[in-house]
Formats: sequence, structure tokens, C-alpha cells
Amino acid sequence: MSKRLLSALMLMVLALPGMLRAADYGLPANIQDGNILHCFNWPVSAVKEELPNIAAAGFGTVQLSPMQRSDVRTGSPWHDLYRPYDLAFKGGLGSREELKALCAEAANYGIKIIVDVVANHVDKTAGYHDPWWDGNGRVRWEGGINYGDRRSITHGQLGDYGDVNSEDAGVIARGKAYVEDLKSMGVKGCRWDAAKHIGLPSEGCGFWSSVTSVPGMWHYGEILDDPGPNAAIIKEYASMMSVTDNKYSNGAARENGGIPYGHAGAWDANYGLGNKVVYWGESHDTYSNDEWSQNVDQSVIDRAWASFACRNGATALYLSRPNVKGFNNIKVGKGSTAFKAAHIAAVNKFRNALVGHADYFTNAGNAISVTRKDGGAVIVMKGSGNVSIANGGGYCPAGTYKDMVSGGTFTVTASTISGNVGQSGIAVIMKDGVAPNPNPGPDPGPDPVPDGSLYILGDLATGGWSALPTPTPGTGMAMTKNGNNFTAKGVKFVAASGETKCYFSLSDYVATSWDDLNMNANRYGAATEGVAITLGDAVTITPYLNGVDASGCLSWSIAPGTYDITADLTNKQLTVVNAGDNPNPNPDPNPDPVPGTLTITGDYNIAYSGDKANVHYWGGSAPSSWPGVAMTTATGSDGKTYKVAKIDATSTGCLFNTNGDENKTGDLTYSGSFVMTDNGPSTTAVTFKGGDNPGPDPIPDPSSITIYYDNSVTSWSSVNCYSFVGTTANNGAWPGKAMTLVEGKVYKATIPAGSSVVFNGDSKQTVDVTGVQDKHIYKGLAEQQANGGGTMCNKVEDGGVYGDGPNPQPTKPVVSASPASGSFSESITVTLSVTPAGSTIYYTTDNSTPTESSTKYTAALKFTDTTTLNAFAVAADGTKGDVKSFRYTKSSNPGPQPQPGNNLITDYYKVNPDGHYGTNKTINVSGHPASNAFSNWTEAELIAQGVARDVCQAFRGTHERPIVDSYAVYAAYDNQNLYLGVQMVYAVWDAGGEGKQPGESKPHNMDGHMIWAFDLDPNQSFDGYINGTGPIWSDQFKGAKFENGVDHVLMASTKPQANNFTFFKPTPDGHASYDPEYCIALPEGLKYGYADGLLPSIEHIWGQSEFGYDPELLKGNTGFVDLRGEVDDDAHTFYEFKIPLSLLGVTEDYIRTNGIGVMYIDKYGVSPVGGTPYDPSYFDDPFSEYSYGDNTSKEKEDEDIITYAPARIGAGAPLSTNTIKNDRDVTANFRLGNGFIEFYGLNGESVSVSSIDGRNMFNSRNTSDVTVDLPAGIYIINIDGVGKAVRVR
Repeated sequence: MSKRLLSALMLMVLALPGMLRAADYGLPANIQDGNILHCFNWPVSAVKEELPNIAAAGFGTVQLSPMQRSDVRTGSPWHDLYRPYDLAFKGGLGSREELKALCAEAANYGIKIIVDVVANHVDKTAGYHDPWWDGNGRVRWEGGINYGDRRSITHGQLGDYGDVNSEDAGVIARGKAYVEDLKSMGVKGCRWDAAKHIGLPSEGCGFWSSVTSVPGMWHYGEILDDPGPNAAIIKEYASMMSVTDNKYSNGAARENGGIPYGHAGAWDANYGLGNKVVYWGESHDTYSNDEWSQNVDQSVIDRAWASFACRNGATALYLSRPNVKGFNNIKVGKGSTAFKAAHIAAVNKFRNALVGHADYFTNAGNAISVTRKDGGAVIVMKGSGNVSIANGGGYCPAGTYKDMVSGGTFTVTASTISGNVGQSGIAVIMKDGVAPNPNPGPDPGPDPVPDGSLYILGDLATGGWSALPTPTPGTGMAMTKNGNNFTAKGVKFVAASGETKCYFSLSDYVATSWDDLNMNANRYGAATEGVAITLGDAVTITPYLNGVDASGCLSWSIAPGTYDITADLTNKQLTVVNAGDNPNPNPDPNPDPVPGTLTITGDYNIAYSGDKANVHYWGGSAPSSWPGVAMTTATGSDGKTYKVAKIDATSTGCLFNTNGDENKTGDLTYSGSFVMTDNGPSTTAVTFKGGDNPGPDPIPDPSSITIYYDNSVTSWSSVNCYSFVGTTANNGAWPGKAMTLVEGKVYKATIPAGSSVVFNGDSKQTVDVTGVQDKHIYKGLAEQQANGGGTMCNKVEDGGVYGDGPNPQPTKPVVSASPASGSFSESITVTLSVTPAGSTIYYTTDNSTPTESSTKYTAALKFTDTTTLNAFAVAADGTKGDVKSFRYTKSSNPGPQPQPGNNLITDYYKVNPDGHYGTNKTINVSGHPASNAFSNWTEAELIAQGVARDVCQAFRGTHERPIVDSYAVYAAYDNQNLYLGVQMVYAVWDAGGEGKQPGESKPHNMDGHMIWAFDLDPNQSFDGYINGTGPIWSDQFKGAKFENGVDHVLMASTKPQANNFTFFKPTPDGHASYDPEYCIALPEGLKYGYADGLLPSIEHIWGQSEFGYDPELLKGNTGFVDLRGEVDDDAHTFYEFKIPLSLLGVTEDYIRTNGIGVMYIDKYGVSPVGGTPYDPSYFDDPFSEYSYGDNTSKEKEDEDIITYAPARIGAGAPLSTNTIKNDRDVTANFRLGNGFIEFYGLNGESVSVSSIDGRNMFNSRNTSDVTVDLPAGIYIINIDGVGKAVRVR
């Protein structure tokens, strides 16, 4: 047909400018088959301006925000759009004419416009409203919502807004009229806000069945979490619209670095709604309502979106983020254009080209792949780098590919996809020439068979498609229906002028124009344009369906002549013979068995009489992987040989094939009771006898379900599952039954269906988990709160169906080194270890990548020169781990090696420099905003200075934002308060990816933890662990543990507006506690705030010149450069605090005379990532992988035992009551630093260093080199109970 109409199409282009733009961009004809760009808050005019870029990025659909308020303008609060005055078009984002113009122009590109509709509530409190809403009870005011009660969900109020009476006939009519009005303006669909809050037909509400009945409109509903206590009602919603799956969607970017936990969420896995689901990386709610995603980097969101957007069936929503953060800061206006990125366009183009090609999901932990049958693959990693992942289902054809994102090379075999994923973390590879396949099989339902006539359209002698000047599809030739087969005899084809072949296709509708045909017909044609017909041989019929891709129907070719044509739409085969010939001239070598009954002996449940080798089955609890399982042969009681197999007895469909797609049947209905043929079940009944299981597979007990719990975060020694309905336990009294360990940290339990559960262990528990689903895995997360005397995990994530799809991946072995890196002067010994045990380690020391041919590790390694050690491991089952690199640097000056109790003092690290202990003065700290900060603080208040880039993200995880990196600490005090300041600097960014992002990197962009640790009493200390088990607020993990004299901790939010700060005192046994006596929430009089910028006294920001450096360099003076010119000063942030002395339990005189200690700790995750002053524990394992994402550092979760001393305020180190036990003991707060020392007895007489109590106190040093970091003065040292004094000058 394309050759036949080439000149006609050219004429159409001249007549209708832009008509071919949709084809140019390859956008899908059906909304669900493509992805949606959410132009959140955008004015209509801004969307229209961006249409060329949107089409180039491959988005087939654009979603607009609600248009139900006339008073909304650019600059209005975003949430005004979701507080409508009416269920009708009111404009706001654009006029009626502007919306029409947008839809018309979008159609030229093949883009559909859908509009967000708020139908659940109207805001009568906002001012204007149509008085129509005041009558007939059309607005309800029944109070808040109980989400355990379905009626309350559909009748209660969301916020302060009146709930629309969706059962009212007038409301229903108004809703439908609005949909019809939108359609009249060119809109193609609706997104329904808060859809679960509007009832269903089965609940006596006719709203949905009415508004979705408008022809030609696509719909999807926002269903957050479950629609009610009975989640299964989601199927009724899905019968009328597509539905969102936020639980499955959110988990990828929120907790897992952009990687979905499993291959499907509840709606697909439990209810088979895969082609009716809308996924997202984030939504406008998760970003604009101050929820989780506003502090997640765009790159992580993009990876999550790509993981969903490349699927078959389900569509994915991409949010154009607002350009600011914060609920009250976001306004109506054009947002981010991040959608124009190359990796976004590549995923969309992949999706659009592979419509209808089956997909296969594989999770390898650090990466996932989605392979599309006969098409290609999308690979998504948590970071970037080399990847080798399974070719799921063998769907991606073997060969060498060019990544459509980075241009890198990927190699694909029948089982493996290997290559390098670029900085975006997304790779897209696709077979050349691949095209949409609307009938991939197996499919949730058969393609439609015309109820009436089927027509042949083409180069017909009578009724053929027309030539110039007006191209039309013609009236065609009607075929005669016989069951699902259609026949036509004496069909005469005549070649067009200049052609030697004739072209034709089929349609269930005839029209006077091509536009009419393509909008209203189901069409049937060839898979490739111009496929030649061979007489007597069946060719495949490819459906091109109405609303999907009818306009893309391709034609067969045939020589001019007269023919008889048979179309079998059930098996999708077309047969053409010369007129009058037998349409099946070649007899079937294996005809259908004759009706009757036969018996086959063996443990089988399918018998097949054809010549194919494999059976592929689906629709049950255990579908096969393509191309299915190989069949064997067996002899029936009738003496004939049959192909037989044992398959999942709950299967509903199957097909037979040899060598996959090369020789396969159509989709068939499975029967184990009748012999199967190439056309489906025959009339010959079959009985199977013998074998271990002659009957069908057992049907799972519908009264019980199996659930799983991921204990990797909570780390309880054992896990119990307490299940209940209402207030009644139904599977044993508290704490329930012990769960069974499955593997690693995963446990399982079988419970009565319909139960709610509480997971618990070690006297700790989760919150109530309702609506649990069969085969789902649940994970207790890190948020903790006081719960009586124990701890409650107040957030549990539904990870979807346990496992990663049809092909779970084994655990990779991980190599560790001790030490993980370091500097040395002569030699260093390194020990390697691996988990799981039994794995074999291979390594290299010549900078090459190790393989199984490299040296096998058997004993500790000793290095005498600078060495890079590369190592990986192979598990006992053959699974290969990732290569790890460890660096060991030889240096003639490896830097000072301070001991616990000391401080690191270099040219760059400073503690109480020049004897500065803060100032005794009042600082004007007003709270937030810290408007006086930059005039409040001077260099005189500086008590500690660190360096920039001394946080773990500089070593692993430079992409993470916000950054918390303390650079300098300041102090002052008066008779009422202690004043503290900390300068944060921004010096870590994703140099190989998105680069500098100062706006997104502010610490106050997240609700993070600020930690001030105090040494207030020299005779008191605590470890900072709640009851000695784990750190404050994260006591199920490990974190900051103090062994340096710290005895109090103040924790506050990086967002002062959160008003969230707590002061912890030591318990008598030296721990922290949530008990009110030791945990003071919201201390009265405490104020703090921040200001963006850099203190005027800071002239330089010193830091290492590169990322990923050896942390041992921090101990010396090499490699540091001034980073201040890298970003503007306002990229940094200064915090100031006013803390009442009464809270600390000290006085002004005490601070001035005895002094107190303070240190600031940079916390990200559950553990310190840096701090000021320096402590070596912050950098003891910066290159190892974080358990929640291998693209960031384990330092965020390891235990940091802090031994270096705090900086001092008021006075230097206090008198010590400790005893020096030997000449190397450092437990008496005696620290080496700057200044010569002399020793004096209690009476003031000079005492030789070498003869104190007859000891040589520092026999390895020259006495003139012994220094201390205390200010000038005399200090008493207690030696074996005898006081001695030290004078520093």
C-alpha cells in the first residue's frame, strides 16, 4: 500500500501541513501504549511552545493540571488547582480557545492531551462557587476519613473541603457533561484525582460508569495505597479506567536507588492488571506536598521512571518538577524540562517502537533489565559502570548493540547482556528495524473478531482504493463470515499504473476517507510492508486495532490475477489460492484425531497431536518461560504417538512451537481433558493414568496466604508474625507465631486470608500492617519512635511479590580488605575476606581487571610500594561478584598518626587554634531565619576547622544530595546561653554526571539530623547508644558511639521550621535513653536558624583537589587546594544556635574556669559521614558499598567509635582524675600537641622528665620534642595517685 499511495500521501502533506509529524516522531496511537509527560502547573501556552521538544522526547501524551478555577494565574499557589469551585471547565491555566489550539497543534505531532479532573470535592470555603452546589445535598460534610471503612473513604472529607455527593444524578450528569466538553475541545482523556474516594457501581454509585462512557476518551484514576479494606475492588475500577500503583512505584526511587524491588506490584501480580496500570518515578504529590521525592535527586527519579517506562502494557508518568521546593513555595508556572534528556528520549523511543512485544523483568540487585521480545532491552543501574545481567527469557536478540544513551557497546548472547552503563544509570539497546507488534501472545484477551463483515481493501478491479487526485480507501470487497473465518472468492487484483504488484489489506469497516477509516476501523495486514503472498501457504495476519495503531496497517503484495482468499482471525492466518483451487492443497501430515476417548499412561496433563517440539503456557500460578518446555512422546491406547508434557494445571492458555518464533501456533485455550491440536482442543477426550501425580496440581487453599518479611533493616534475632482481624487474634496469641527463615534476612509465614499483621522480635515491633497480600514481602524501615519502654518501627514498605520475576538471580559474593586503604612508610599487610564463605578470591596488583585466570588469594598480602589491589570473587555456584579496588600509598611522610584522645592538627585541620576557646560575649541569635549570622561571628570565635570534601560522599556517592559537610565550628557564651555556629560547605558534586547542583544541595532541603556532642563533666561520659544497643533514633543499626568523654548530645533537624530538637543526658550506666528523665524534647529557650552564604572571616575553603582520594591524605598536608572559587558563596550554609546554660547544667564561670568540650557530627543515613573536629572512624570504610545501594558508601551505616577529643570552649582540658598506667597510656586526657613542656612537683620544684617516679616517661622521644596542645599554664597529672603538674608555655 505504501508504494501504491506514495504520491497521494505527498499530496496530503502539501494539503495538510504537519500531518506527517506524528510518523516522524514514531509516537504511539494509543495512550496506554506510550508514556505520559505531566506538565504539572504549566500554563497551556507554555505546553504549546514545548510541543516540538515533547514529541522529540517521545512522549505520546501530555497531562495538564486541573482547569476548574477561573482565578488561577501564573504565580498562584499550586494547590489552588486542586481546590476546584465546580465540576466544569473554568480555565485558569488557559482559555477555551487556547486549549483547543493546543489540542489541535498537539495532534499534528501525534500527541494526545489529557486533563486532570478533581471530582471528589469542591472548595466552597474558598470564595466563589456555583450556587448549584448548595442544593439537593450535592456537597457532604461528614467529617474526616477512616481508611479502614470503605463508606468513610467514599463519603468522608479530604481536608476541609466538601465531599461531592457522587451518587446524585445531577452530579453524575455534570461530570459526564464536563468530559464531553473537554472532548469537544480536542482533549483525549482524563486523569481522575482521588478516584478511590468516589464509589463504584457495585456500591450504588453510577458516577464512573457514566463519565467513562463518553466514546473516544481514555481515563486513569489516582488510587493511592489500597482502595479500601478489600483491595480486590481495584478490579472494578480497572474495568472502567487504568489505575495508579503508588506503593510499587514509590519504592524504587524512595528506598532503592531507582531500582524496583520486584517485577510487579499488587495490581498486576494479584489481579492481572498489567496493561491497565500507571506507574511513576515520582508524582506531583510526592514532590509538592513536602513528601519524600523533593529531596531525591532527579537522576534517581529518572532511573525509577525508566524501569517502568520501558514495559509492555503499563504506562509511566514523568513529572516535570517545579523549579522550587516546598509546599508553599511552589506556584503555577512552567516547570523543569529535564524530560528533554537523552536517556528519557531513548527509553520513550524504545517503548514506542516495541508496542505489543512481550517483556521480561530481571533483578540483579544493583541493576535491573527489561527485555522485550525480539526487540531489545533497557538496563537500569543504581550507579554506572560495567554490567552483566541475564537476557531475561532470551527476549533480546543476540548480537552487538550501540547504547542509544551513551553510545557504548553492549554484547548480547542468548543468556547474557553485557556492557557499560553511562552516567545516567540507564542504557537502551534495540534491534534495528523493530516495529510495533500489537499481538505478541500470550495476551490477556484475544484480539477482536469482527461481529459483522470483513472487507478486502487494495488494488481491486472493483471498489479498490483510489488514485490521485483524491486518495480514498475505496469500498473494498466484502468477505463471507463462517464462524471466525472469512472467505472471498474470485477476488480480482489489478496493478496500479507503473506497478508490477498489487497491494491489499483487510478491514472491518469501510470509509470514504483514510482519516475516517483509521479512526474507526480495526485493520488487519502484514507484519512488514509488501510481504509477498505464496499461493497455498498461510501467512501471518497482524492486527492493527482501532485506537491503537490502525493508521500503521501494512499491506501484503500479490501478482495481478483472480484469487480465493481465506482469513482465519482466530489463528491469525491468511491463505490465498488461485480462484477455484483447494485452499489447503497440501494435506495435513498429522490430522486431528478422530472423536473418541483414549488413555495415555504417565504423569502428564497435556497431549498434542501436531509436529511442534515445545509447549509454552501461561495464565496460571507458574507460567513457563519462552519458548516453554520440551515435550516427550507417548503412545495412546489408540496406538498413535502423541507429544506429552506435565505443565502447570492452572494454566489457561498455551501455544506450541519449534525453535521459538520460527514455527509456532497461535494462542490456544489449554485443555488437559482433550487432545490438543495446532488449532486448539480437539473432540478426542484423553485420560492420563500412572505417574506420581496423575491428578491435577493441588489448588492453593484460598482461606490462607503466605507473606514474607525482610529483616535486613530491623535485624531482630528472630521474627514473629501476629495476625488478627479487628481486635481478635486469629493465628495465636501475642507475639504470634515464629516466622520461618527462607534465606538471608527473609522470613515467611502462612496466615488466614484477610488478616492484618504486626511483625515483631526482640521486644520491638512494627505498626499494624493492613491489607497484606499473598506472596508479598514487607520490610520494616528505619523510622523509629518511642513506644512505651520499647521501640516501634512506624513504617513498613510493601515490596510487592517476593522474588524478582520469573528468573531470580543468585547473590553475588563481595570481597572486603583490611585495611581497606591506607598510607605507609615501609610496608603494609593486607588481608582479604569474602562473603558468602566458600567463595574464591582472584586478584591483580598491576592495575588490570582480575579474571578467573588471575592469581588466587590464599594468604595475606604484603606491599612495599604504592599498589592498587583489584579483587573479585566467584561463589561456589559459579556466581561472579563485582571487582573491588583498594589503594595503598607509600609515602616518606604518611602524615601524623594521632592516637585516641588526641586531635589531628595539620596545616588545614585545627583545634582551638592559637589558644582560641571561643569568646565570652553575647551573640544575637534570633532563631530562623538567621538574619544576623554573618555579622555575629568572627575568627575570634573559631574553635575548630576541618576541610571540605571530608565526608564519605567524596569517596563514594558524589551524586547524593543534599550535602552535609561541616567546615568550621564557632563558640561564644555569656551568663545565660551557649552560642554555637557551624559553617557547612558545598564541595561534593557529581562531576561525571549532572555536575554542580548548589540549589538542590542545601542541608535545609531535607529533614536531616544535626548532632552537637558535648563534654560537660570530666568525670562523666556516655556511649550515645540507646540502652547500649544502638544510636539515637536509629537504635536497630550501628552509628556514632562515643569513647572520648562526650556525655551529652543535642539533636536537631536541618530544617529549623520542623521545630524538632531533643537533648540527651547520660543514664547512670553511661547510655542514652528515650525515658523523659534523660530525653528532653523541645528544650525551652533553645533557638537556631540558618542563612545561606559563607562567613566573611573564611577566606579559603581547603579540600582535596579530586574525589575518591585516599583518606590517609587527610592526615597530611598534600593534595589540598582552595575550592572557594568552584561555586558561589551562597551555595554554602551557616547555622547558629542559642542553647540555655540551664539546659546544659553549667554556668558562665564554670565554662570560663574549667571549660567544656563540643564537636559537630555530619550525619547522613544512620551513621556519621564526617565531622569537626576530625575523627578517623568517619573514614574507616568509605569505599565499601551501602547496603541499600552500591553507588554510595557504607560509612552511612557502619559503627563509628569516636575517640578523638572535642574542641574546647572557655578553657583547655580539665583536671583529670584518671591514672596513667604506663608510659604510653593516654586515658588521662593528656594530649600531645604544640608547645614545649616542663614538669613540676606539687611544691613547684623542677622535675626531670626521665625521673618522674623513677620512670622514663617518653623514652622514644627527645625531651625537647615532647609537646602538648594545652594553653599556657600549669596542669596536674595524676600518676599512680600522686599529683604532678605540667606547665605549658
